[in-house]
Amino acid sequence: MKKISFLVIIFTVFMTLSSAGFAQSDTSFYNTAKDAVATGDKDYAFMCFRSLLKLTHESRYHKEALFATGEYYYSIGDYRSADKAFSSFIDAYPKDEALPYSIVYLLKLSKQMQISKTIEDLRKQVITFKQLSLLFSEFKELSFISPLNLHYKAIYFIDRIEIYINEALFEKIYF
Repeated sequence: MKKISFLVIIFTVFMTLSSAGFAQSDTSFYNTAKDAVATGDKDYAFMCFRSLLKLTHESRYHKEALFATGEYYYSIGDYRSADKAFSSFIDAYPKDEALPYSIVYLLKLSKQMQISKTIEDLRKQVITFKQLSLLFSEFKELSFISPLNLHYKAIYFIDRIEIYINEALFEKIYF
């Protein structure tokens, strides 16, 4: 009986410490990734973000990690993995501020992988992301800074949308 109660106590302590350790590792992975981004080591940052995704879907940094892995895959030319990451991001976070940029990445990937049936649907999603009124202005601008420290800007005009990454034109979508 003493042996069983001893094992129960050990098991309880182990489970308590492991759950506290997970919460710490969640934040730790994210902070390590952000430090790596700040020093310019995007490969190591990617590894931390990917490890964060593998831990759990309940992580408070899941959204950032998912978008960052999509960006990284796109930057190295792994278009299938980028497509999977951005598709997962869109499904999981349909109202997020990074949504139009994820859709534009998928649009570019569809063009590069020659998937013509999804291109028109993606164009419509980007166009209808925000209901904008351009009554007294010529354009509306949205911006977003990604976990990999890329500066995104979407400029909605009456007849088109221009997407910029770090002030360089990434995509232009006509209505």
